[in-house]
Amino acid sequence: MAARAHSVAAAERSDATLTKAARKRTEDDYPVHSFSSLLADLAAICINHVQPADEIPAFTILTPIPLRWRAFELLGVSHCAGLT
Repeated sequence: MAARAHSVAAAERSDATLTKAARKRTEDDYPVHSFSSLLADLAAICINHVQPADEIPAFTILTPIPLRWRAFELLGVSHCAGLT
């Protein structure tokens, strides 16, 4: 067995990975995120409490953009979890 120069060789990146890195878009045409940037994006979803004078209060939940819908779908959770 021949001796290796390094015990762990760097992995070669596939053409698809290089394309994704260059375009900064996924195959589904979503922007590429790190885990922390995706969490920050998901944190932008909010609930608004509206209390008009002499009326019943209303709550509205921001509708997620397609990227957020896909993230919640992959996580298997609802953007309204615990609110409805």
